[in-house]
Amino acid sequence: MSETLNFRIDRWNGVIIDMSKQSLENQVFVDKLKESIAQWTTEGKRGLWVTAKTEHSALIPSLIELGFDFHHAQPGYLCLTKWLPVNIPSHIPGYANHYVGVAGFVVNSNNELLVIREKYQGLKNNTIAVWKLPGGLADAGEEIGATAVREVREETGVESEYICIIAFRHMHNFRHGCSDLYYACLMKPLSSEINACPQEIEECKWMDVSKNTHDTQEH
Repeated sequence: MSETLNFRIDRWNGVIIDMSKQSLENQVFVDKLKESIAQWTTEGKRGLWVTAKTEHSALIPSLIELGFDFHHAQPGYLCLTKWLPVNIPSHIPGYANHYVGVAGFVVNSNNELLVIREKYQGLKNNTIAVWKLPGGLADAGEEIGATAVREVREETGVESEYICIIAFRHMHNFRHGCSDLYYACLMKPLSSEINACPQEIEECKWMDVSKNTHDTQEH
C-alpha cells in the first residue's frame, strides 16, 4: 500500500499526503486512501493532511465523503484535514488568524510628518478621508521594517529607513473573522520629494506637526 500511495509521517505522528506526488488514477487513489485511513487508525496515527491543487479539484467531494474537512485555501490549492483518534479532541491547529499591518511614522528635520489621504476611504460614508500614516499589510515572509519601507515608498514615493517600532495595537473581527496587529514604525526619511500612488492615494503631504495637532481631521 505504501509503495503506491505517496505520503510521509510528520513529527506529531500525523500523515501528510501531497497530491502533486501521486501518480494514481482518481478512483484508485480514493480506494487506496480509504484503505490507508483504516490502517493509520489502527496504528494510532493522528491528523491527516491533504493538499489538493486546482488540477485535483475533482477529488474534493470524495475526500469530504471520507471525513476530511476544509482547513484553508490559497490561490492554486486547498488543504483538507481529518482527525483520526475517536476519544481525543482534535489537536489540528487552525490556519493563520491574524493580519499584520505596518505604518511608517516618517518625520523630517523640519518636524513635518508624512501623511496621506486614501482615495476610497471616505466613499462608504460619503465623508472626507482623514489624514493618516502611509502603511499597509505585510507580505508573507516580510519583516516589519521592510514592510514599512515598502509601504511608504509605494504610497508616497518617499524613500525611508526603518528605525524602530514605536507603538502597536491589537484589533479583533477585522477581516474574514481574523484579528489584526498593526505596528507604527519610526522612519528616517532618505528623500523628500512626494510622488503619491495615483491608484490608492488622493493626497499626500508633509504636515507641520506643531500646527496641526489640534485639528480633528489632521490626525
